[in-house]
Formats: sequence, structure tokens, C-alpha cells
Amino acid sequence: MENYIVVLLAASIPAFVTIIGFIISYFANKRSFAEEAKKQKRDIQLEKMSELPYQILDLLDKIRNNNPKDKFIITEYQKILTIVLAYGLNDAIRLAARLQEINSSVQNGEQLDIPKNIICYLLLLCQIKYDLTGTKVSPECWYQTKMSAEYAQAKEKYSKYNNEIVAELNLEKFLLIK
Repeated sequence: MENYIVVLLAASIPAFVTIIGFIISYFANKRSFAEEAKKQKRDIQLEKMSELPYQILDLLDKIRNNNPKDKFIITEYQKILTIVLAYGLNDAIRLAARLQEINSSVQNGEQLDIPKNIICYLLLLCQIKYDLTGTKVSPECWYQTKMSAEYAQAKEKYSKYNNEIVAELNLEKFLLIK
């Protein structure tokens, strides 16, 4: 009987260790696969959105120097909107929707409020930069570098509307202008 127990233990211990190893390996591979899939999704998002900040800055310069109803500007806006809707995170999508509201009002015959339009683009720019790099940059930096004289005169107007949008869309606090 004692020999029987020894043989049984000799056969069952390696089988038990093998089964435990298989179970541990299964869960480790499953977790690794999920992490890799998440990483690939993030890489695709980064790749598609990496040029977006440059496109927004270029578009802002064109809006300031040309007619905002210019076909080229509208085409560029639509490209940006498409990328944001396809690959953007929630805050960026909400900002893109706000931009669409502003631009739709122009198509309905209303006058375009260029400062409001610029503010939305800047918030979108800062949000996308944050989404891509984790760097928090206030939109006020752009005003101070690109519109220093104009911004100094109309700071309250820009700040007020900027902060209204941030509060209304429940965006990150770093986007507020103090």
C-alpha cells in the first residue's frame, strides 16, 4: 500500500505542477495580450493625431489673416474635425462639437465671432497637446505670443469666454485663464 501511495504521489505532483503552471501562464498571456492591444490602440491614436496641433496652429494663422469663410479654411477645419472625431478623447470631441456649433451658426447667416472661434481652436489645441503628451499648457501662452497687443486690450473678453467654455464643457482646470 505504501508503494502505491509513493507511485501515486510521484505521478500526481508533476501533473499538478503542470496544470498550475498552465493556469498561471494562461492568465499572464491574457493580461499581456490585453495590454499590447491597448498599447497598439494608443499608438494608432498618437500617429493619427500627432500632426493635429500643427494643423490647428496653421489654421489659426490663416483665420487671423484671411476671411474665415474662405473655402480653404473650411476644408482644413473639416479635416481637423474628422481626425478629432475619429481619434480624439472625450474633451477634444466636446470642443470640436462646440466649434461645429459656432461654424454652423455662420452657415445659417449669423456673423462669425472670430475671437470665440479662435478661443475654441486654442482650447482644442491645448487639449490635444495634453492628450498626446500630458503637458498642460494654458491657452493664454498663445495669446501672449501671437496676439500680444490685441490680447492686452481685450484680455477680459477672451478670458471670460474661454473660462465659460471650460466650465460649460467641464474641461481640465489648466485651460482656465486667470
